[in-house]
Amino acid sequence: MTTTATQKLTRAEACAELAQRMGLFYQIDGEDVYAKFGEIVTDRDNVLRLPIWNPFTSRDAAAELVTWIAKDFALYHRFDMAFFDPLPNETDFNLAAFLATPEQITLAACKALGIEVE
Repeated sequence: MTTTATQKLTRAEACAELAQRMGLFYQIDGEDVYAKFGEIVTDRDNVLRLPIWNPFTSRDAAAELVTWIAKDFALYHRFDMAFFDPLPNETDFNLAAFLATPEQITLAACKALGIEVE
């Protein structure tokens, strides 16, 4: 599901895109399922409806996303610039990082990766 920077994704699609890029998937009936936490939501034909791994709402998932981003220096720099735009002073920097919501973290990660979210 690789996307371009001009295509806006829903939050569910962005979760699936992030999970895919991070390699978080397993198979159900031979189909790759990009999900990690909770139960898979399926219809009678076992079709994935929503990715469960959701860094927009889960602190654990957002932390996992940041850990993955931090493994790539250039990507982490882009994430840092997206998250701290405009760049705060040192006190605001520490406070912003401490008080960040999973949604704020994930939106910055998406921006750093060129994923636009509706």
